[in-house]
Amino acid sequence: MVRSHKWKRLLLAVSGGLDSICLAHYFIQNREALGIEGLGIAHVHHGLREGTADADAEFVQKFAEAKGVPFFLRKLDGAVLKAGGSVEENARDARYEALAEIACESCAEAIVTAHHAGDQAETLYLRLRRGVTLAGLSGMASARALSVRGKQSAESSEVTAAEIKLYRPLLNVTRERLKEYARENSLCWREDESNADIKFARNLVRHKLLPNLEQFSPGATAQLCRIAGLARTAYKNVLTAVNTLCNTAIIPEAEWPFEASVAPYQKVLALSWDRVASLLANPLKKEEPAENSSVEKGRLELFRLWLDSRGFRFPVEALAMTQAPRPLMRFHTRALEKCRHILWIYDVALPKASTNLYFEGDKSRFSQVEGCWRHPEEGDVLWPLDEKIKQRPLKQWLQEKGIPHWVRPSLDVFAQGHRVVFVSGVRAGKVTV
Repeated sequence: MVRSHKWKRLLLAVSGGLDSICLAHYFIQNREALGIEGLGIAHVHHGLREGTADADAEFVQKFAEAKGVPFFLRKLDGAVLKAGGSVEENARDARYEALAEIACESCAEAIVTAHHAGDQAETLYLRLRRGVTLAGLSGMASARALSVRGKQSAESSEVTAAEIKLYRPLLNVTRERLKEYARENSLCWREDESNADIKFARNLVRHKLLPNLEQFSPGATAQLCRIAGLARTAYKNVLTAVNTLCNTAIIPEAEWPFEASVAPYQKVLALSWDRVASLLANPLKKEEPAENSSVEKGRLELFRLWLDSRGFRFPVEALAMTQAPRPLMRFHTRALEKCRHILWIYDVALPKASTNLYFEGDKSRFSQVEGCWRHPEEGDVLWPLDEKIKQRPLKQWLQEKGIPHWVRPSLDVFAQGHRVVFVSGVRAGKVTV
C-alpha cells in the first residue's frame, strides 16, 4: 500500500472482521514509515445483535490494548435503527456519524475504513442494477469528505459544523490477498454472523449474485473494479474541463446584493444567469449543431455533474427548468431560484443558527428612533426617514435589489407600523456581474 495522503492523525474503523483487523495491523506496523503521528481505533456497536456484538467490541478493545493504541467505543440504539426504512442504510449512516464524532473528539484528520475490492465490486453491481450516472459508475472513492452534523454547544447558540476525510486505502486489495496477509502475520479475527443473512441486499450480492456472475463470466468481479477505476479517471477529467467552463459563472460573496451572513442557509451558490444561460445555450464544441437535443441534454448533464461535485444534487429533468426558470423550484432538500440576473442554488436542509442572520451593529443607529425591529410583513412599504428613496412596496424594492425570495423572510427591518425605514444586510448600489 503506497502512502498517498498527508494526514498524520488517523482513526481506524475496526469491526473485528478479517478486513479491518488486517487494516489496523498494517497501519500500526507501518506507522513510522507512513509518517503517522497519532493512531486511534474506533469500534461501533450497533445494538442489533445480542451477545456476539459485545464479544466483537471486547475483541477489538483487547486488540487495541495489546498494540498500545487508544480505543474508542460507541454504542448505538438498535431499536432506533430498526424503526423505519432500511436497517442497512440506517446502520451505515449512524456508524459514519458516530465515527465522525469520535474523529472530531480525538482530533483525527481522517477516518480509515477497510473497504476492499470485493466491496467495490458489490457497490458497482448494486448501482448498475438500479441505474447509474458517470459519478455513480466511479464506485467508492478512495478518499472523500465526510460531513459532521452540526451541534449546539452549551455555552453558545451557535451551531458548529465540521468536515473530516473518509479514507479507503484497500479498494484495490482482494479479500484473498487479505487472507494471505492475515496468515503471514498470524492474525485472528471475528466473523459477524449477520454478514451471511441474504435478506440484506449487499449480502445477497456478495453470497449469491456475484458468485453466480463469476461462474458464468470468470473475472467479472475484477472487471467491475476496473470499470470503476476507468470511470473515476474519466469523471475526474470531465470535472476538470467542466470546472473551467462553469466556475466563471460563480458570483463571489462580495458581489452578492446582500451580505452572505444574512443568508439563512449554510450552502448557497450564486451564479450569473447570463453566463449559465450562455453555457447551456451554446454547444461545447462549435461543430455540434445547436438544435441537436442530445447535445442539449449533454450540456445539462455536465452542468448537473458540476453542481453535484459542489454538493448540490439535481436530476437533469429538474435542471431543464433553467432554460425558462420559474421563480422558485425545489427538489428534495435543494432549491433553485432565479432572481433578476442571478440564479441562486441552495440547501434548504441546513439552517444557520439565528444569531448568524443579522448584523447587531446596524441596530444601534436606531436606538433613539421610534419604531421596532422585526421581519418583513405583507403590506410593508419602504420609505426611509430621509425620504431620499421614493416610497414603494418593500416587496418591489427587494425584487429590484435582486434579493431572492428565500432570504426576504429572514431579513431584519426597522419599521414604524408598515413603514420600513431600514433593511438590515442589503448592500447599497448595484451589483456587478
